[in-house]
Amino acid sequence: MTTTSINHEKNAYFFVITPLNYLYAVEAKRQIPSAYKSHMILLTTFQPIIDQLKIVIDEEEWDTVVYRPEKQWGMPQSTTAEKLKYAIYARFYMDRILKRVQPQDDIFVGNIRNSICRYILSKTHYNKQYILDDGLATINYIKNNSDSGNKITFKNMVFGMFLPGNKINHKKITFFSIYEHMDFSPFRFVKNDLKALKSVYNEVEWKPENVVLFIGQYLPKANIITKQHYFDVVNKIISLEKEKGYKVVYITHRNDDIVLPDSWDVLKGSLPVELLLTELKTTPKRIWSFYSTALTNLQILFENKSICLYIKPPEKWISSKHKKSIETVYSYLESVEPLYGKVVDYDHVDEYMI
Repeated sequence: MTTTSINHEKNAYFFVITPLNYLYAVEAKRQIPSAYKSHMILLTTFQPIIDQLKIVIDEEEWDTVVYRPEKQWGMPQSTTAEKLKYAIYARFYMDRILKRVQPQDDIFVGNIRNSICRYILSKTHYNKQYILDDGLATINYIKNNSDSGNKITFKNMVFGMFLPGNKINHKKITFFSIYEHMDFSPFRFVKNDLKALKSVYNEVEWKPENVVLFIGQYLPKANIITKQHYFDVVNKIISLEKEKGYKVVYITHRNDDIVLPDSWDVLKGSLPVELLLTELKTTPKRIWSFYSTALTNLQILFENKSICLYIKPPEKWISSKHKKSIETVYSYLESVEPLYGKVVDYDHVDEYMI
């Protein structure tokens, strides 16, 4: 039922970028019923994400599903011409969709820092607007008051010219978020209880096993820590867990193409981790990661049946460019323990080998 035809009654428009956005969009659609018709518009042309979204999306859930025309938009590559082409097509494409939006319609976007999402919010400032969590990036956005926008670069100047996002009314925006105990002002806040995912988990016949999971992240690729330090962390967890008699399964991140050691037991899933585990039907003894949002979701979904642990690498390992944002995330997670799991310093992980 994929089409670009959108009728006009009372509509809700969901603009998503990642599979996580999509999972939260389903939650919002169920938890905040607001429209006769709901429309899913995908804003990504990154092929690994598109492939995963095509598997995850249930088109029967939506009145309309619109996939972005990659061949026309292209990607925001390095050359000036490519940046201009991307921004111009993005503006043209979004205007075609947004001209159908009426004041009574509701708008949901997946990332308040994204230039296209900011343009959508700016163009629909008279509508009721919601921000779907963009994972732990939400914590940095709220804690660091980062609505000053993106840093000044040529790419962002081009996007700002063709995709202006300067008419955002914060007081009209509601964050639909899993994260509690934060001051979201001047935004409003509605808690995402993950009710839709919980209903899926409740139908699974879970089997406790002596298995430990490590959820991979693309930290080396993002130059947050080095590949060697990343491997040091994972190898330490694997070694300590095996000493206790547990099998460790490493789940790859969809954006990462890093070559992993042959000695690791690797699972390359085509689904988000939250859904992948419903197929495995295994209740792990522990789940490790760095600061993956999947870890937070799983702590909520398993309701303390598994121990979710966030490994905090030594500060000297973290690149100076990312140090503030990483520290903000770990500080928040520590402040709400054990709500979303436990933060563990790298040098003390052996204390949690129960």
